[in-house]
Amino acid sequence: MPVNINSTLFMLQALEQTFGAASFFKDTFFPNPVTSPTEEVLIDYRKGDRRLAPFVNEGASGKNVTRNGFTTLKYKPPIMIPKIPLTAQDLQQRAFGEQIFSKLTAQERAMTIRAKDLNDLRMLNDRRTEWMCAKLLVTGSVPIKGYTDDGETFIEDTMTFDWNQKETLTGTATWDKSTADIYGDIQDMFDTISTNSSNNPDVMVMATDVEKMLLSNEKFLKLLDTRYLNVVNFVPKIQKPGVRYIGTINEFALEVYVYTAQYKDDDGKMKKYLPDSTVIMGISGRGSLLYGAITQVNPDTKVFETFEGRDVPKIWVPDGKDVQMLRLGRRVVPKPEFTDDWYTLVVK
Repeated sequence: MPVNINSTLFMLQALEQTFGAASFFKDTFFPNPVTSPTEEVLIDYRKGDRRLAPFVNEGASGKNVTRNGFTTLKYKPPIMIPKIPLTAQDLQQRAFGEQIFSKLTAQERAMTIRAKDLNDLRMLNDRRTEWMCAKLLVTGSVPIKGYTDDGETFIEDTMTFDWNQKETLTGTATWDKSTADIYGDIQDMFDTISTNSSNNPDVMVMATDVEKMLLSNEKFLKLLDTRYLNVVNFVPKIQKPGVRYIGTINEFALEVYVYTAQYKDDDGKMKKYLPDSTVIMGISGRGSLLYGAITQVNPDTKVFETFEGRDVPKIWVPDGKDVQMLRLGRRVVPKPEFTDDWYTLVVK
């Protein structure tokens, strides 16, 4: 049986073998993908529990305790559907990196262009997903922006979590002042997360200007002097594009990173995922990305089909046009395991 390379199932298998854009927040704090067989997803999150076991009289059978509660939201994330056309003119032009006197046929060139387009569309979805993760970590809410199933009607919503571990420093406490107690602020963040979540944070991420404040603060620089006490061990190195590993705060076993990645916003301006003067400390590896299913019409059978997965592609030819359209749909929302897992500090 011949393989239909335009089918959604074929392209889904191909997508499983490709890699998306580097996404530090997603990879660090929301690395667990959970797909749903329906368009709606269940968002369960909870706060840490610090109860003590009850004492009872000698010989008593025990005392009933309640199970830890959690909050559940049933939500249908709007769909991202970037799409791109492939025209006859595209097939007549030399593709990027192709030899000038290439012997590629139109069909071979179409497959090459389609593979690149598919990867580009996935990169668009990945950057939007990283943007959502960043918004959750910085503000405690996710501005959901996307389109309805027709791909045309724009919708906007805000998902807000029960999170209040954020502070903005003022006056002489800001980190650009010589009077700042930077190490004390880091310790307060660590203790707050550790107390409220009953687990220790292991990652601290800062904007570029915050790194400069740290390394120009005399009191903090003294902590780098290992002749007397090995409190901070900074050995900066590039880890991946947009991410620099700075070192470790040994007392807390806390890895420190600088995140410099940017994106082009809907207004056409370049912006940072992590805003200036912002520090995020948190527990890595516990959050999830919830993916809702996508329902679309099969262009061959004209029957509605539902696909469960992270990205769902579709190729079709609009009636009466010599154009082949490719789109890549995604429904996703980031979910923290505990809303006490991270702390955001604006230091200036």
